[in-house]
Amino acid sequence: MSASEDSQAAYTRLRDLLRGLVYVPAAITTLPDAIKQVKKILRIGKPFEPLLVNPFTRAGDVPRISSVLEIRNVLDVFDALEPVTKLDDSLTAALSDSITASLQKYSAPIADWLEYILPSRGYVRLQPMDYALVLPPIGRILVVLFHYKSTVSKALSELPHLYMTLFRLWFHLEPSLACLPQEHARDLYRCTEFAMRNAVRSPQYLQSSVSNPLDIQATDCALAVVKHHPRRFYKYAVRCIPRLIESCIEQNFVEARLNTIMLYAAGALKPQAYPRDVVISITEVLRAQQEAPGGHVAAVYAFQILFAIWVISERLLADLARLDSMPPPPFKPEFYRVDIDFEDIMPCHQISAHPPDLHQFAEL
Repeated sequence: MSASEDSQAAYTRLRDLLRGLVYVPAAITTLPDAIKQVKKILRIGKPFEPLLVNPFTRAGDVPRISSVLEIRNVLDVFDALEPVTKLDDSLTAALSDSITASLQKYSAPIADWLEYILPSRGYVRLQPMDYALVLPPIGRILVVLFHYKSTVSKALSELPHLYMTLFRLWFHLEPSLACLPQEHARDLYRCTEFAMRNAVRSPQYLQSSVSNPLDIQATDCALAVVKHHPRRFYKYAVRCIPRLIESCIEQNFVEARLNTIMLYAAGALKPQAYPRDVVISITEVLRAQQEAPGGHVAAVYAFQILFAIWVISERLLADLARLDSMPPPPFKPEFYRVDIDFEDIMPCHQISAHPPDLHQFAEL
């Protein structure tokens, strides 16, 4: 049996064993044996050997790997690890050291392959329909990596493009998101939350380059994710903005992203569903920006976006007035110049041609 066949057999056995542990739990007497077999395969079976092939090796100017069939082994390796996220706590604890060691050893090749396969990078020439096969395994391996947060955290100083890959993935998921099983979509949301939280909290640790820090990429990701799940992600999206303000990026850049985030959040949440804590959280985050040096203009713009959308109820405006969070007049017409199609968010008749008179609500 050749080395490639050995590795293929190894990741196939690994996948079957992990699936057995998750979906067909072994009898109590055989469970220790199953765990031992998984550890043995991870230690000496070399199930991740296909990942060691450098995807960026080129023959002249032609990419060496250029079709779904030729990257099938790598996608199968990604699939083999997918059951890891479904293990219960006791099994996760039993296998944690072995899986963590493997992920640390192969984290760089995994990151290279993820970057190589991702559509936005342009390394692989695939038809659009082929990405329906490619994106789910990419999503699953990212879920596995972020499932083992300590492993990822240790590797991040060297591999910030794991985060970049996750953020970029959302720009390609929309056509195939409906095809993902619901549990996989939930897992992706969960690890995206973790990644965004880290990118916003620790930009100096996760810095990928001076001109393209990960907190900016997290904000761009937030614009993509908030469309799918606004109630869950608008807070993360808004919290990216202070980092942008601090980074001395052009003010228009900050304002456009802040406005876009708030448009999606305000447009997607039904007025009747606005709980008071949502109103308060929006105002508190934006008020903090307003009080921060350089944050006043961005905060005013965001408030104006919220108030200018008729879908927001009079009760919400009254709540904001009571919270003393009304922006100072006058309204600036420039805030309409946001790089976004309003009709993508709500019908035209729901958008006011002119900002409402906020002061009529102040006495409600």
